[in-house]
Amino acid sequence: MGEISLFGGVAIGHKTLKGVQRVYAWPFPKRLFWGTCNRQDFVFVRPRGSDHALYHPSPDNVWYCRCLLFFTIVVRTDVMGSVRIKCALLSKLEPYGAPDPEADNWMRKSESCRLYELAPTPRLFVRPITAILGKVPMVRAGNTGTIPFSMRGHERAYYPGGRCDSAADKGDGSRLWYVNTWAMKWSQKE
Repeated sequence: MGEISLFGGVAIGHKTLKGVQRVYAWPFPKRLFWGTCNRQDFVFVRPRGSDHALYHPSPDNVWYCRCLLFFTIVVRTDVMGSVRIKCALLSKLEPYGAPDPEADNWMRKSESCRLYELAPTPRLFVRPITAILGKVPMVRAGNTGTIPFSMRGHERAYYPGGRCDSAADKGDGSRLWYVNTWAMKWSQKE
């Protein structure tokens, strides 16, 4: 016997620091969350296979993901009886490797990167809620927020598994974002 319950958001805290971050995931277009939105926040996630006790996050060793759904599942085990597990269904974003002379210099200086979501089939993972490290601010890239038509023919080299717009400024390609590192650092003391 099992049970699955959906919920729209989680509050992520820290063991020693005050405050929480609220992360939302509500993918139902006809049933708005709190009557206002279908929000799916971006998060940093501890990768699958990393040792929880030894893991130290950095921009190079986290997964960048979009939260698609939060759920609790109750399963029955042979040893522990019924166990309740809180999970997140995540779409993993991939690094976008195409050169961009206008953006590459400031991205290097700001320690930012570009990420895209695989399309038409995203790379999905289920991870425990405890693997979510925090929210990540993202900004849509370019005019359409998608991989531009000008990148046609470069899929294998720069964005494997993704797709570019079908025509100039069409906006139907894989979604493309910048990691907004300024927003992550602006409140820190220098």
